[in-house]
Amino acid sequence: MVICPDNRGCGRTSAPDGAWTVERMADDAAALLDHLGVEAAHVAGHSMGGEIAQELALNHPARVRSLMLLSTGARSSARLRSIVETAARMPLHAPAEVCSRAFLPWLFTEEFFETPGAVDAALARTLNNPHPPTLEGLAGQSAAIGLFDASGRVGSIRRPTLVLAGVDDILTPLACSRDLARRIPGAELVVLDPGAHDIVNETPRALSDAMLAFVSRLG
Repeated sequence: MVICPDNRGCGRTSAPDGAWTVERMADDAAALLDHLGVEAAHVAGHSMGGEIAQELALNHPARVRSLMLLSTGARSSARLRSIVETAARMPLHAPAEVCSRAFLPWLFTEEFFETPGAVDAALARTLNNPHPPTLEGLAGQSAAIGLFDASGRVGSIRRPTLVLAGVDDILTPLACSRDLARRIPGAELVVLDPGAHDIVNETPRALSDAMLAFVSRLG
């Protein structure tokens, strides 16, 4: 069974009032596992999802069998905070296609942009989303990312951990993934080349092969 939840403010999940934090989103994930009757799971998270996965392992360790942290770090850098804050405000001033086009260079490699049809497919995937994020959702997620810093705590994670990163990630640079893997005892690091921030959509075969190999080794 694969569980793919929509975070607060995404998809068909509501955007509740009040302060949003990554810790609270990790509590949401734990509550979903309770609702589904799942005692523990192999947990994978990309970008902000990787931050949520870290907090889930820290605050609800019994619910986590293993961790797979994709394109994420132990804290949000000042540059990352600036980028996500700007991205959250852009829909107030520009059409959705312009916002999407402006963000693509932060997500994909040069090879991706040189691949015929790749940009159009990425835009279509975003623009045809039947449940796009709300302005409230974008603002809440941006604030949560900006506050995230688990760098002083991830050393207490005691679950098998795989950190996956794109060699050319400029949104969460490879140095951040190396630092995360160094801080978590026994963590493995896999660097995908080619690869940038959105390794989920740009290099899905290499990514899934690495993830499946990791879980298989755990038995």
